[in-house]
Amino acid sequence: MWHIKGGSTGFENLGQTWSQPKIGFSKLNLSDDVANPVLFFGGGYDTNKDSDGAGTTDSKGRSVYMVDAKTGTLKWSMAPSGADTTFAGSDNIPSSIGLLDSTGNGLVDRLYTGDTGGNIWRVDMPSDSKDDVSVFQLASLGGNTNATDRRFFYEPSIVRTFIAETIETEVVDENGVTSTITVHQEKPYDAVLIGSGDRSNPLGTDTDDSFFMIKDEYIETQTFSASTTPATPSVIEESDLFDFTTDRFAETITSQERETLELEVSEKSGWFIDFTQTGEKSTSAAIVINGIVYYTSFTPPEFSGELVDCKPPSGQGWLYAVDLAWGTKKYNWLSESSENRSDRISLISEQFLGSPTLIVLPDDPDNPKSDTTGNLIVGRKIIGVDFSLKTMRTYLYVTEEQ
Repeated sequence: MWHIKGGSTGFENLGQTWSQPKIGFSKLNLSDDVANPVLFFGGGYDTNKDSDGAGTTDSKGRSVYMVDAKTGTLKWSMAPSGADTTFAGSDNIPSSIGLLDSTGNGLVDRLYTGDTGGNIWRVDMPSDSKDDVSVFQLASLGGNTNATDRRFFYEPSIVRTFIAETIETEVVDENGVTSTITVHQEKPYDAVLIGSGDRSNPLGTDTDDSFFMIKDEYIETQTFSASTTPATPSVIEESDLFDFTTDRFAETITSQERETLELEVSEKSGWFIDFTQTGEKSTSAAIVINGIVYYTSFTPPEFSGELVDCKPPSGQGWLYAVDLAWGTKKYNWLSESSENRSDRISLISEQFLGSPTLIVLPDDPDNPKSDTTGNLIVGRKIIGVDFSLKTMRTYLYVTEEQ
C-alpha cells in the first residue's frame, strides 16, 4: 500500500527501523469527527551505538512518528529539528512506543518511550492541535560509564493504578499542640515499567542493567511547559527510586520496622531491581496482571572459546514476578527447583526470552459465564500462576430519536 524511505521529507531523522509500529487512534487524525487509525513508531537505531561507551550524540533515530495507517501520510513527528514537536534527547529510540488512552475515549493521548541513553520520555497530546503537544524527560536512568550505560530497547508497560502509601503528617490538636501521625492512603499513579539491556550486544557483560518502576503522578494528560501549572516535572533519577534488589520485606522485621520501611518506600518515586548475574539484561517488555509484574531477563553464557558438538554455549532465561507497588516476591519458586535463584526469580530456559504471554482458559468450558484461570507462556514453557479473571462483556449502543 505504501512505504516510507529514511531521508525523505519529514523522515530525515529515521534510522534503522527496529521499532515495531503500534496501532491506535488520535485526535490528530480526524476526518469529519471520525478518527482514522494511525501507526506510532520510534525513530530507530543508529549504528553509532555499536561502539562501546555512553554519552555520544546520535545523528539518526532521535525521533517518534505518527502516520496514517492507510496512506502512510505523516500526521505528527518529534525530532531534533524539522518536526512538529522539538525533541531535546541525544539518543536514538529503537523501541516500540508505549501508548495510553488516559480518558477512555478510544483515542491515544499520551506516549511513553525509552532511548538508548537510559532515558524515559513522556509525550502529551491533549487536543487536536499539534501546538498543544508537549514532551519532557520523565526519568534519567543511565550514565556515562560502561557500568551505567543502560539502554532501553523494549517499550515501557503502562499501568493505571492506585498505590497504597504510608506517609507522615503533622496535626494540631485543640490545645495547639503539634504531633506527627502516620496515615495510610491510596494515591493514583500511572506506573511506567521498563528494563534495560543492550539488544545490539546480548553477550556484553560490562553494564549493570536493572528493571525500573516509575510512579508518574501526573495522571492527567495536558500541555507541560515552564509557564504552565503544573510546570514541567523534575527529572526522576535512580537515587529517587527505592532499591528492591534485596527483598527487605521478606526479612523478619517488627511491625515498627515494617512501618518505617513503608514510609521510606512511599517517599520514593518508584523502585528498581538490579540484574545481579554477570551480563544479565532485560529481553522484552513486561506485563502486569492483578498487580503482579512479570518480566524476563537473559544471562549470557560464560564462553571459554571451545565449542561443544559444534554448538556455541547457550545462556539462561529468567522470569521475575514481583508486586507492582512494593517490588516484593509473589511465588515460592525456590522450593520448586534447585535451579531457581530466589523466591521471585525462576529459571525458564537455556535461550533468549520474549515477553510473557497471557493465556486464559475457562474453569468450566461448558459455561461461558464461568471464571477463567490464567497461565503464562514464557519461552517454550507454560507457567502456572495464581490468578483468575472475571469474564465481562460491554455493550455500546446509540439511541436515536424517531
